[in-house]
Amino acid sequence: MAVESYEKLMGDLKKLRLPAMTEMLDSYVKQAASSSMSYMDFLSGLVSEEVRHKEQRAVQSRIKSARFPVLKSLDDFDYAFQPSIDRKKLAELSSLRFIDTKENILFLGPPGIGKTQPGKCMSRNYSFYWRVRNHHRSAASAVWTNPTFGSYH
Repeated sequence: MAVESYEKLMGDLKKLRLPAMTEMLDSYVKQAASSSMSYMDFLSGLVSEEVRHKEQRAVQSRIKSARFPVLKSLDDFDYAFQPSIDRKKLAELSSLRFIDTKENILFLGPPGIGKTQPGKCMSRNYSFYWRVRNHHRSAASAVWTNPTFGSYH
């Protein structure tokens, strides 16, 4: 009976498209048996694994759809190359507080001055769109869309 229950559970998890729970079930069963884990802790742990997996996939999907040629962080930004950029202002923008206050940001300037990297770094948890003027990368505006709360234009 236990083997049938296990196979049914694995099949149901796959049908529900819960890959992290499917993958982690065996290790959680072993951990629960060895540490007398409560049912609530067992289920909470498995669900947390699935949530973490889905959040990571969502971020990866957004990064893929943004078609970033190279992934970088703000820590990788070369402030020596573009000393006119205010580190404090960029750090403030990277908090994404402007989304909560429903404000837009705009990075303007000629090609090659460092507009793209900060925008790409800040867009990890949000959909991110570039609007390019006159088919040149001379000016670009970032329109941020929070997947939970809708679009801010």
